[in-house]
Amino acid sequence: YKLYIISGDKKENVKKLARDLEIRNYLGEVTPQEKCNIIKNLLLKGNKVLMIGDGLNDLAALSTASASISPTT
Repeated sequence: YKLYIISGDKKENVKKLARDLEIRNYLGEVTPQEKCNIIKNLLLKGNKVLMIGDGLNDLAALSTASASISPTT
């Protein structure tokens, strides 16, 4: 498995979180459309993608992924 953090949050915050979780692949300040494009590219390479998102801005990426998880409230 390859883990990625792809977030709209500030790059420095994402870098710190990735370091704390020992995740090597991370991007910060990513737009919702960019998230969707990253997932599309991973899928085109034959990967299966699980997207975990927590907001409306993640809707396109969640629906593009092979599978997705989002909290319901």
